[in-house]
Amino acid sequence: MKRVITACEILIVLVILLKVAALLGMAGNFRGAETLMTADTSLAQTTAVSSDPPVVLENPGQNLERERDLYASLLKRQSELEAREAALREEEQRIQNLKGELLAKIEELRTLENKVAKYLSSVDDESRQRIKSLAKVYESSPPVQAAATLEKLDRKTAAFIVMNMKSDKAGAVMGYMTPQTAVDITKELTEIRLGAGRK
Repeated sequence: MKRVITACEILIVLVILLKVAALLGMAGNFRGAETLMTADTSLAQTTAVSSDPPVVLENPGQNLERERDLYASLLKRQSELEAREAALREEEQRIQNLKGELLAKIEELRTLENKVAKYLSSVDDESRQRIKSLAKVYESSPPVQAAATLEKLDRKTAAFIVMNMKSDKAGAVMGYMTPQTAVDITKELTEIRLGAGRK
């Protein structure tokens, strides 16, 4: 954009120089001895050669004023463009800063997510260990007592305990349960195994 403005400035200066040179050249032609004509001769030649109206020279001061106005408007436009460019640079810098902050927040969230995943994994491991130890307790209990206690638990917990028992002990315990409880626990076991198979 600065190149365009510089090119326009050079063009304006050249136009001004050409106009000044043309004016000086015309003035020199009027003063030269070879081109002097008498008023009668020039009038006769003008009417004989052409019927066009005589050419009136523009006011050089008026042209110069227009060129100054054009130059001033170009300078104003240049300053506006420079201000806009500075504003764009500031906005770009602000966006870069926001991008950096956003990337830092994303990284912070990933770190936090990893910590939560590790915590949940440790909680799951602890829960599995507790269920396995409970399953051993129920295995060592008489099947009648184990069945009565398991029937009082929620079906999901009972299913996890039965799933972690040895199959012969689990079968003996389920044999002492009411048929409906045994069916409910079997359904939970099936859902747990299907859910684990999907993962």
